[in-house]
Amino acid sequence: MSSATLMISSVLCLTLSLYLIVTDQSFFIEWAVLEFNSLSLDITIFSDWMSSMFLSTVTFISSIVVIYSESYMTHDKDRVRFLLLVLAFVLSMVVLIVSANIFSLLLGWDGLGLVSYCLVIFYQSGKSSSAGMITALSNRIGDVCLIIAIALYSSMGTFNFFSWVGGSQMSGNQILTMTFIMMAATTKSAQIPFSAWLPAAMAAPTPVSALVHSSTLVTAGVYLLIRFSPMLSELHSNYYLLLVSSLTMFMAGLSANFENDLKKVIALSTLSQLGLMMFSISMGLEVLAFFHLITHALFKALLFLSAGLIIHTLGNTQDIRAMGGITKAIPLTSALMNMASLSLCGFPFLAGFYSKDLIIEMNLMNSDNFFITGILMLATAFTASYSMRLSFISMNNSFMSNSAASVAESDKLMIIPMFWMGAVSVMSGSMIAWALSPLTSNIILPTEYKMATLVIITVSAIVGYTLAQDRALKGSLSKWLNSTMWFLPALTGKALPKALEVYGKSYIKLQDQGWTEKLSSQGMYEQFSQVSKVGQQAQYNSIKTFMLMFLISVFPAVWMMT
Repeated sequence: MSSATLMISSVLCLTLSLYLIVTDQSFFIEWAVLEFNSLSLDITIFSDWMSSMFLSTVTFISSIVVIYSESYMTHDKDRVRFLLLVLAFVLSMVVLIVSANIFSLLLGWDGLGLVSYCLVIFYQSGKSSSAGMITALSNRIGDVCLIIAIALYSSMGTFNFFSWVGGSQMSGNQILTMTFIMMAATTKSAQIPFSAWLPAAMAAPTPVSALVHSSTLVTAGVYLLIRFSPMLSELHSNYYLLLVSSLTMFMAGLSANFENDLKKVIALSTLSQLGLMMFSISMGLEVLAFFHLITHALFKALLFLSAGLIIHTLGNTQDIRAMGGITKAIPLTSALMNMASLSLCGFPFLAGFYSKDLIIEMNLMNSDNFFITGILMLATAFTASYSMRLSFISMNNSFMSNSAASVAESDKLMIIPMFWMGAVSVMSGSMIAWALSPLTSNIILPTEYKMATLVIITVSAIVGYTLAQDRALKGSLSKWLNSTMWFLPALTGKALPKALEVYGKSYIKLQDQGWTEKLSSQGMYEQFSQVSKVGQQAQYNSIKTFMLMFLISVFPAVWMMT
């Protein structure tokens, strides 16, 4: 019932999105909850073609994941709790998408963080607990930045996005507000230096990974910056976003070439594509960033679902070196996974080609920064190389598991959703490109620039095949450095908590149990104790005490008389 409801909602939202594109309209519903002096607190629902299309994508992928989970989680005793958490996760994302009010957006934003923590620790192991804590603490930094932005936003009299009137000069308060919003978005979308939590979140069940890493949690920061893109274009520090996104997609693509965990390879590819979306936003191409967000959500969900079936049939094996030769045993799953990988690479006429190629060509046409363009091309090359390496190692090598007898595509509840997801992920690129054609610009490039992307992808596929043979960089320092994401997990997942623990103990010893305690509660307790002891002595009917009190009271009067 839940999957049917989500699928019907997806069709209705897609129809509404196409209608709003054709008619160039949007709907704005506002309900005033509280007014205090000049500040108005409203609940706002905003529906334009962008929010409706994103809502359609989220509900469609959610319906596929729910059907897929019925088989994948069939032996789990907590599958009802799992389904409720997934629906709560989708509901939080829906609240975030339709909110045109930064105050109500915080409800969906925090809901995503809370439910994602519950899903990451779903299996209740030590590894899941550590991954959930890294995920929660990293996202909490973004939550704090968003709360500070809300406090700064209150000076405008309303929390609505559209109350911000753009101009040639931004005030200091507006610059500070946009800086905190940009920090919140980069945290939620796992940009450097907050990238370590995204591969760690792979401790969640695979259907959750298909939902989280395609269209919900990690894309919330991208969607927030798309909404604030008119204000971001006036902020000079968007060069910071350009640099951070470039380094993120470069680091993630390079690390994925040396990773052996199947789910972490796909997670690093998600991180690389998030960097590409942030890159296009920083270049002022928010429509193309949204286009790539939609296409990436579809083929990345397909990639995770295919990987989930492979892991499921191989006895929960995630090491790609223990796979190999699975093409004959599960041909449809292998074909769908290869199709999603080719779409991720930007292979011509698949979904990723229409969005990714547009971003690259717009950068080649408009950018005069050779360093940034070079990083973009290298990140594109890395995408093709790790995708080909993944396919060659996991599918074309000899079978490395114990027995191939149990490897089969016998579960229709997992195959049919993957088939529908594959069909949509192939057709979505050309269909959305046709629908959004009035919103994109004409591209004029020399022939060598037009062919550069295709040449880079072809050469990188050959490099990926070479890496699949594991002859190059075996056991070297470079391989160790890149396979650990430039030590980000060690710094943010181990060193930073250890530093906070040492600092916390020092603070407790020097402050909470030291000067702070003496000057506050403990010191007041000691002073009041001394005063109460004197009062108790006065109540013990001692002649010495009465004589002392008599002298204290009589002496001032005698002194005044003399």
